[in-house]
Amino acid sequence: MTIIFACDHAGFVLKQKLINWLGAKSDVVVIDVGATTKNKKDDYPIFAYAGAQAVKDTKNAKGIFICGSGVGMAITANRVAGIRAVHAESSPVVRRARQEDDVNVLVLGARIITNQEAKKLVTIFLKTKFSHASRHSKRVHLIDRISS
Repeated sequence: MTIIFACDHAGFVLKQKLINWLGAKSDVVVIDVGATTKNKKDDYPIFAYAGAQAVKDTKNAKGIFICGSGVGMAITANRVAGIRAVHAESSPVVRRARQEDDVNVLVLGARIITNQEAKKLVTIFLKTKFSHASRHSKRVHLIDRISS
């Protein structure tokens, strides 16, 4: 499994912790599109766009993007055709977003959730499968058609 990470300065520390945690798993390939340093003058849209493009261009990849609230990166990522990003702070939202909406990017707010909560949400995001129920598949296809 390939996981694309993107963050701004606010998400830098959490991103590094998640990369170290996931990098220890043998079935995970991590690609980090930045930020590579903690620079308070950086801008999240640059990293969210780079991450979204990488998810789009990498077969079967998923993205984990992190900024202060999670909102800005989710907005930016969802501007890229083929990306279905969810900003989530709870397990039920992440689970349903994967099962029903086949989201391929999880966006977290580093100033909102703890490291343990982030690990829990990432685990659910990576382990939960899309249901492929006809109503959900139809809606995902509609979303993709609208955004292309």
